Amino acid sequence: MQSTKRKKKENISYKKLFLFFLPLAVTPTIIGLSHSIVDAALARMPSPELSIAIFAIVKGFSNIIKSPIYTSRQLISSMVDSRESYILTIKFLAALCGFFLFVLISFGYTPLGEIVFRNIYGLREPEQLEFARAALRITAFMPIVEYLRNSHQGIVISLKKTQLILPGIILRLIFISSFLWWTVQTQAVLGVVAGSITWLLGIGLEAVFIIGSLFFFYKSPAQAAELMPTTNKKELDIKSLFKFFLPLGLMMSFASFVQPIIQAGLGRSDSPTEALAVFGVSMGLMFVLSGSLSMLHNVSLVFADDHNDENWPLIFKFCLSAGIFISSIIFIISVTPLGFWIFNTVISVSVEITEIAMKVMLVISVVPLFRAIREAFWGLLMTEKNTRAIGISKLMNIIMVITTLIVSILFVNIHPAIIGGLAYTFGEGAETFAVWFQAITEWKEEKGEVAYEN
Repeated sequence: MQSTKRKKKENISYKKLFLFFLPLAVTPTIIGLSHSIVDAALARMPSPELSIAIFAIVKGFSNIIKSPIYTSRQLISSMVDSRESYILTIKFLAALCGFFLFVLISFGYTPLGEIVFRNIYGLREPEQLEFARAALRITAFMPIVEYLRNSHQGIVISLKKTQLILPGIILRLIFISSFLWWTVQTQAVLGVVAGSITWLLGIGLEAVFIIGSLFFFYKSPAQAAELMPTTNKKELDIKSLFKFFLPLGLMMSFASFVQPIIQAGLGRSDSPTEALAVFGVSMGLMFVLSGSLSMLHNVSLVFADDHNDENWPLIFKFCLSAGIFISSIIFIISVTPLGFWIFNTVISVSVEITEIAMKVMLVISVVPLFRAIREAFWGLLMTEKNTRAIGISKLMNIIMVITTLIVSILFVNIHPAIIGGLAYTFGEGAETFAVWFQAITEWKEEKGEVAYEN
């Protein structure tokens, strides 16, 4: 019985990989659109600037606390291959969810939150603190919905049923648009409250849809888990789950600090407002164009058994092609009138900011290529249960970002926003190199050990 569930050797093709990846690729774009809809609604409600600013602060703070729960999807896809392993993993994730929930509730419903917002974020006005508390008391429950959504998305990804993810995202978009239209018309709640509710319930709807789909097609998530390919060589235990999770959880926590570190550095430059504005619009456009690549690791995670798999070269070429394609688009934007039109006309920033932003885009144009290569190796390392390399590489990213900022600000006479772009690019490059180097080194050592034993 066990052997029939192993990943069967299949004749994969670029078309098959593309059809698997397409629903995952569209997801970040639609989610980005939902965030833009929220910002547009907040701009039409009382105290628009304050609502947008406070909601951004609360979202950032909540993400820093709960970021490790994002790994639920990868944990399920990599570690679950039976009803028993599903139940153990879902309980493990529930315990993690409970921990992050407790932390956020402690900040949202006790004076701890006000202490943080007052002393770290510099919120002093009573209205600012009132808005922040109101938002955090809702977003404190985000770990629950993200745990439910991400963990069950992991099942459908492993079963190669990625088409089940997209309808839930569309349902979320419909709810957000309808609810925010009602709040703008009625002005019934504060803008930050409306934004927080749509964030929480939107992801909650995704969770309900994906879990409902598993019940509809497989009778239950546990029974769906029975059909997942075998990934564990021995019976799964808590120690193995924690060993797999810890580097990924740390990686997600480190990742949430990269942009704030760069923003803090730009905030200490000679022209902080302009630098932050240029960096913000440039990174915003880059994420819109390259957000789909964040799902690319699922291709190698699902379609490759290990680095010796005959499918791996084709999978790597597919990921590489996706990165080259997105990098080429960003490069074209940075050196042609198309970029000027996008920044100056579509985004509506000034000519001065547009000209600098295009230079920043040129600097970061290679980032999607780095990310695609890294995601390909991430998926393969997760398949091989080697998440330690992933955690170490993210730490290398942060070290490179800080080093680049310090050296560039002290010794290089260029616009601070370009320095920010350099720091981000070098950080991504260092992380990608670290992942590649660790993976190749371990594979060579493994090959050497096998040769020695033979």
